[in-house]
Amino acid sequence: MVQYVTRGDAVGVLVPLDHEYWEKRIRALEETHELIASQRKRLIKLLDRLGSYAQMKLRRRTAA
Repeated sequence: MVQYVTRGDAVGVLVPLDHEYWEKRIRALEETHELIASQRKRLIKLLDRLGSYAQMKLRRRTAA
């Protein structure tokens, strides 16, 4: 799902399921479950991807 949200053609399609929504879900998962190392690595990658998406989106707004 994170891949879909961060794709350029998906922007605006799933407004309630934007990067903020997914970041909250990932952080809640991290805080409420005992994750093994490989799961934590996956969460970090997902958060990095969402962060990159948010920065690109912000740059587009400020450039306009």
